[in-house]
Amino acid sequence: MVKEGLPYVLIEAGQAALPVVASRVGGVPDLITDNVSGLLCPPKNHGKLADRLAELLGKAEVQKKLADELHDRTFKEFSLQKMVAETIDNAREEGTVIRRKASEVFDNTFVENLEKSGFMKELWGGALPEERKR
Repeated sequence: MVKEGLPYVLIEAGQAALPVVASRVGGVPDLITDNVSGLLCPPKNHGKLADRLAELLGKAEVQKKLADELHDRTFKEFSLQKMVAETIDNAREEGTVIRRKASEVFDNTFVENLEKSGFMKELWGGALPEERKR
């Protein structure tokens, strides 16, 4: 049996606007819709994986369409703000005492400070995702 939660590398690929080919395991199909936001193949099937990779070779328009869809989905569903808010909500549900609201813990100054520091540009290879030409 192959087990996998939601591989963070898929979120990173989406935020970097890269096309994805992945095995249909664990939480992968929750993020990747076959032929919409990436290509899926059965687990442990190297032949089908090779076939799916070959489907993308030399097809820049297909690569861009899949990458753009995944990019939009990851920024909508996995933004830093949303992930922080959900983490705080989950901790509260489990009984952890949290004295602050998510909006007090995270605000746009956090991202602005990261951008000013140059960390975001370094992380994204010289350009923030929304600045990249797709």
